[in-house]
Amino acid sequence: MEAPAHSHGRVWRVPAAQLFFDRIKAQYDVGKDTKGLPKPDASFKALASALCAIPRDDEHAVISICKKPVNETIVAALTKAFVRNRAIEGLLFSKCEMKDNALAALFQLIFSNIRIAFFDLSQTSLSSEQLTSLCESLLANEFLQSVGMVGLGITDAEVEPVLNLLRKTRTLRAIDLSDNLFTAKTLETLVDIVAANATICRLTLRGYIIPAPLQRRLSDLLDRNTAVTQVLDEILDNSCKRNFSTRLSAFRRSVFLRRGEEEPQEGGVEDAAAPTYKLYRSSTVLNDKFVHIVSERFAVSFGESKGRRSEMQDVLFVQGRYRGEVDQDFFAVYDGHGGREPAAYCAKHLHLLIATEMEKIPAGGIPAAFKAAFAECNRRLSAFCSIQGTTATCLYISPEKTFYLGHVGDSRAVFATRSASAPSHAVKLSEDDTKAFQDAGVVQLTRDHNLKDEDERAAVAARGCTNFANNRVNGQLTLTRALGDSNLSSYLSCEPDVYEHALIQEDEFVILASDGIWDVVTPVRAVEFVREKLASAPLDGIAQQLVDLAFESNSMDNLSAIIVFLRAPSSTKRAEPAEPAEAGSAAAATVDATADPATPTTPTTPTPKTPSRHSVGFL
Repeated sequence: MEAPAHSHGRVWRVPAAQLFFDRIKAQYDVGKDTKGLPKPDASFKALASALCAIPRDDEHAVISICKKPVNETIVAALTKAFVRNRAIEGLLFSKCEMKDNALAALFQLIFSNIRIAFFDLSQTSLSSEQLTSLCESLLANEFLQSVGMVGLGITDAEVEPVLNLLRKTRTLRAIDLSDNLFTAKTLETLVDIVAANATICRLTLRGYIIPAPLQRRLSDLLDRNTAVTQVLDEILDNSCKRNFSTRLSAFRRSVFLRRGEEEPQEGGVEDAAAPTYKLYRSSTVLNDKFVHIVSERFAVSFGESKGRRSEMQDVLFVQGRYRGEVDQDFFAVYDGHGGREPAAYCAKHLHLLIATEMEKIPAGGIPAAFKAAFAECNRRLSAFCSIQGTTATCLYISPEKTFYLGHVGDSRAVFATRSASAPSHAVKLSEDDTKAFQDAGVVQLTRDHNLKDEDERAAVAARGCTNFANNRVNGQLTLTRALGDSNLSSYLSCEPDVYEHALIQEDEFVILASDGIWDVVTPVRAVEFVREKLASAPLDGIAQQLVDLAFESNSMDNLSAIIVFLRAPSSTKRAEPAEPAEAGSAAAATVDATADPATPTTPTTPTPKTPSRHSVGFL
């Protein structure tokens, strides 16, 4: 694509197929004879009259001032022209001598949300304070689509206002930052911002030495953003013809990223040379290709239902022989919001990322591996999950009979034990609840990451969020921690709470479940329900019965649950998986387990069944 030019006599043009606003039809140069405009030193009346005389049918016109002194008179005339003539959409300055008062008036013009789509202030001397004011004004304008800031001498120490503009803008499509004084660190930050903000479709960086991998990544991200913005524009343009929410939901399902044909190999290490992410469209949902391996140490039951929702956004993951070892297991529940794709992506990759991080850290550093893997997974998701995200509740059981639980969001992990020295709760309980939990041998291992938690609310406020309408972050999302949701990345955290516990003889089972279950079933009731069913029901059906209990209790959300039995129940029955319940569908696995959770046994694998389109089973 031809680079935009900012020299006199040429306008910033971008191919319509990529940036959708190749609309400039005429350029009016102040001080030139070509359009009959007077020189900058003309009286205000003469200059304003000439600018306002630009034909109203000359749609998408820009005013250009090059190598001229600019004072308050010119800015006042420009203001009047923009107010009176809506055909004028652009204002280009290049190598102009700008007085402080003129700059202040110009920034105020932009800040006032005047209808301006193109603005260029290239090769003009600005102080750090003026640069900050400029960026604040650009951010406040809801019509700007293209900005030129070439050759302003911006250094790494002064670049933060520009970065903040790019992080927060929801209208800016293109920006030219060529020929400034950025180092490699700032260039990498710019690319990360482009990954997080799908609004930015063009970032021009002439005059820098950029490593080839970073160039390729930037090119891929800009191509992706361009495609996403095209689809969104089409949806908005046609929203009156079809229900907007329906169109947006269809877009979320049909446009996303995938790795390519070559999948990461089992064992946890992804090939660095694997194909880069590419944007593509498909009429089908993400294809769930997961390894089905039975745990050789524990009996496992799981069930799920889309419940009363129109779409299933929960995804379960169960894997024995984790990292290729018979004495390692991994279980997870992912509850997506805004679509199923983020949850499915995590079910496909997060366990591999954790395994990769485990290879890098010394023994005993598993919590650090969880945190690093969650951060990397969030970074990848942020490239395409601007208004989508997922919770993640992941359980890893090591060869040393220790389990590690990593958690973000509002899914929960509940632990049942007969031990008098049970682990501590992750949540603050009332005195009555504490006694009820203790009497029942129940421990809630996770806390809900939402604004009802005072610590979480304080953390979000510390990150700069002031809008907590309807107990939602920035009025949009109930969660304070999640993977994805890059549009709220400045307020949300992806750092997991990591809990560690060494298993003992008295430990019974762990329940991992999405919030659709916990909305209507208390932890104590869930544990008591499972214990009741252990005496009479086959293990492989208990999780689905817990799901059905929540559905019958009028849960309005998707429902998913995994139960990991840590020791052999007193009465264990086996049966083939039951047919899916009417409310949804289920799959389960049953194996023999001894009192010692580390002792492997020979598993009995149930007859494989093809999951329905609302069910994903991982064994």
